[in-house]
Amino acid sequence: MKRALPLTALVALGAWSGCLLDAGGLQTQAVSPDSGGNSASPVGGAAASGSAPGSGQGSGGASGDAWTLGKDAGTGSGDAANSGSTSGSDAGAGGEDVPSGGGSSGSDESTGSGSAPSSDGTSGNDAGTGGEDAPSGGGTAGSDAGTGSDSASDSSEVSSGDTGLISSDGARNDGPAANDAGLDSGGGTSWQLVWSDEFDLATNSGADTTKWNVATWEPNTVNGERQKYTARPQNVFHDGRGHLVLRGLDDPWISNGTTYPYTSGRLQSDGKFQFRFGRVEVRAKLPAGRGSFPAILLMGTTGAWPQCGEIGMLEQWGQDKSWLYCSTYAGGASGDIGNQKVTFPDATTLSSDFHVYALEWYSDHMVFFIDDVQVARSTFDATSPFYTGMYYLILDVAIGGTMGGTVDDAGGFPMDLVLDYVRVYSQP
Repeated sequence: MKRALPLTALVALGAWSGCLLDAGGLQTQAVSPDSGGNSASPVGGAAASGSAPGSGQGSGGASGDAWTLGKDAGTGSGDAANSGSTSGSDAGAGGEDVPSGGGSSGSDESTGSGSAPSSDGTSGNDAGTGGEDAPSGGGTAGSDAGTGSDSASDSSEVSSGDTGLISSDGARNDGPAANDAGLDSGGGTSWQLVWSDEFDLATNSGADTTKWNVATWEPNTVNGERQKYTARPQNVFHDGRGHLVLRGLDDPWISNGTTYPYTSGRLQSDGKFQFRFGRVEVRAKLPAGRGSFPAILLMGTTGAWPQCGEIGMLEQWGQDKSWLYCSTYAGGASGDIGNQKVTFPDATTLSSDFHVYALEWYSDHMVFFIDDVQVARSTFDATSPFYTGMYYLILDVAIGGTMGGTVDDAGGFPMDLVLDYVRVYSQP
């Protein structure tokens, strides 16, 4: 779970387009940048202040039931309660964070510029070396139909070694089984693409700053994490093969007289794309190095964490790369299930193979999938921030701290989160 910095106001509408509710229920906030590439305040609202990290811990933190993705098993029916639940030591621990409202913080770099500070002296020739080849595209089967953004080779990128599911009796706060009444994707729901990043810019290009803010936080901003987030092309770059890489490095970097032993990358869509309800897909390969703490999250825009709401599509803690968490946090409000542990039988598959991490978010429940296999579920009511809030995307690689743990300096670097695409859909 990731702890958010306090938000003093809803981030962002420049030439304000308001909240759009399409027929399928996806509500979005699109933000037009001003002439300087920054987001202006919405009508009647102030821009976020960029305040200091909050100190509150997660209140919904008891880990729920665990799921295991099996090599050959079909959907499991075993009902030993909490048979794989994680230890209570994970409960309520703070996670990372989000800057207050939306812009990147930090004084030593230009947000989203992608250019290395002049003092860096790093040639950047390592950029582009971390984006391993993978089968092209790779959306979940059937989900890309009609979007026009994929090649024909994308249609079946499910890893053959992780196609089944063995489960306990399900995530806490279970709703009906997946595929009920055709509501979930396994039941044939059709989706329409409304926002995406296919990461198809030129080699060594930085993040697309029309879609993302690039964080520049200091170490120890939250959870004792040791990385300095930068906008340097050494930490955030396109590999020229259809991937964006967020790279954690242990090469000391000096900026404004400060030496940073570890640097990494973090992207956020706050102030540029915010939404509620729909389907989110991220195809990614996770870092292998011990001490890395990658995450793919949705964070609420209103209020302090955890009451703002947090949806963790994945968080992989640093010492055991054979499992990850899916989670929801809402400060104890409806739909707060904490961490749900998902274990892979092959300890290397998360970093050696691409997987599709997906969330289907309806008005009363949400379902988490990995390679089209349901791994967690939450139900909620109209009092929940998951019903009322707007959310933005976060992609990052943290290093060390209370979740990343001991860092493998000898063999853990570079720590690469390789992203093939991020796609957000609505129901037609």
